[in-house]
Amino acid sequence: MTLLYSLVQMLFWAAYAIVYGYVSVYLLGSGFSSTLEGTIVALSAVFAALLQPYLAEKTDRAGGKAVKKVLFLLSLLFLLVVILLFVMKPEVGFGHVMTGVLYCAAILLLQAATPFVYSLGTVSARSGLSLNYGLARGLGSAGYSIASFLAGRAINKVGIKFIPGGSIILLILLLVVVLVFPFPDAARVTESEEERAAGKKESFFKKYPQFALVILGTVCLYTTHMMVNTFGFQIVTSKGGGNAELGVGTALAALTEIPVNIIFGHFQKKVKPKVWFIVSGLFYVVRAAGYLFLPSVGGYYAMQFLQLSSWAVIGIVSIFYVSSVMAPEDEVKGQAFFTMALSVATVVSSLIGGPLIDSFGISAMLTVSLASAIAGTLIIAAAFLKRRKV
Repeated sequence: MTLLYSLVQMLFWAAYAIVYGYVSVYLLGSGFSSTLEGTIVALSAVFAALLQPYLAEKTDRAGGKAVKKVLFLLSLLFLLVVILLFVMKPEVGFGHVMTGVLYCAAILLLQAATPFVYSLGTVSARSGLSLNYGLARGLGSAGYSIASFLAGRAINKVGIKFIPGGSIILLILLLVVVLVFPFPDAARVTESEEERAAGKKESFFKKYPQFALVILGTVCLYTTHMMVNTFGFQIVTSKGGGNAELGVGTALAALTEIPVNIIFGHFQKKVKPKVWFIVSGLFYVVRAAGYLFLPSVGGYYAMQFLQLSSWAVIGIVSIFYVSSVMAPEDEVKGQAFFTMALSVATVVSSLIGGPLIDSFGISAMLTVSLASAIAGTLIIAAAFLKRRKV
């Protein structure tokens, strides 16, 4: 089971690396400005934020079978979108418009599918299937890293068509693995009528009062993260790099996630989630300052390396946090809120970042990124210092 779930993680995150990691390269190469790029990414995030809670609500009580079906459907739609991108001529009138629409849809489907990739593993483990989640997630980071590194070089050789072309191959393989992924009927979550009635009367955030503030702080940290991810190409070029350097930096960041994902299960039993959240926030502040003040590609690489103590930590601690504090019937919804936080952050970072770069330059955007990291760290610290349940 660990092998199959590892393949799901590796193939999904490899496709994510190519489509999202090189969004600037594809859209700028298709004639879009940084502002339009930000608008396209923001729109995808808005629709994803609306879609994720709806899908989570529909699948939360249905268990593994529904999670698998939704993931398969989203992956299939994603495949159809990138096929259309591959055959589209982005430089020509209608094709140019459709390129923006299709790339928006591709990012939307990526973000909508993310909580279901996570939930496929957590629901599998809860249903009694033998699965090493940390190892599988670590291999997912390896897939992201390898794809990022190879994509940077492939794009230099064959052009931006590699982005949808490479994604097509990965998504076909992903669909095959998800299709054969086994799931026992026992994975369905059951509730008594009394529990169901109580759940309807008590809203999600009343049930988990601290969660809203944690999500707000996470949105701020994710805003910092998404500014770097969405406009990574502009950051690298401002320091004298290009596609190859972007690929190396992205691969380096993903590689640092592997040991964190593999060993985190051991450390999370000894240190409470609130500590990991705050540590992650502090390192986001350090990274944001580094991107702003360090002038060379070497400095960019150094800040990418610090992903092991920022994104890698908050990405996996959020999963353990949800599993440890929420009832089984709320887990998919809880994970969807973290993914929705990423969607909201994508909207904010894209709408702010693109115009800032076009109007004032990359330093202005990185200054806002630093402010967002500081705010997020303070909000999360305040959330946990309240000492309220969940």
